[in-house]
Amino acid sequence: MKILLIFSFAMLGALPALAALGDTVESVATDQKMLRASIKVSQANGYTVHEMTADNGVVVNEYVSTAGKVFGVSWKGSTMPDLSQLFGLYFQEFRASLPGKARRHAAVRSGNLVVDSRGHQRDFSGRAY
Repeated sequence: MKILLIFSFAMLGALPALAALGDTVESVATDQKMLRASIKVSQANGYTVHEMTADNGVVVNEYVSTAGKVFGVSWKGSTMPDLSQLFGLYFQEFRASLPGKARRHAAVRSGNLVVDSRGHQRDFSGRAY
């Protein structure tokens, strides 16, 4: 039984890292690379915050549970980060829930996803969980 558990964890580690909401803590490194950002990790009560600051000043926070799952993301900066990268499998649900061509504000509340995104020229922010 012990060998089976070790083998299972080893196989999970061999899976490709796809950074996204709902993915594992290992996926944070993919986002960091995509953003070309420095990273600062801090502990909070029951979760970890991975704060990534890109060269252009955009800050992306990824919130990771003690179980190692990314349960939330937030962003702030002069440009919008690639939400398809940050949302992963939830991106299609986000796009499908947008009313028309929402540009300045997007509020999505669906069964599996909550997104609040605001922005105008050189000032974008938002969060998703």
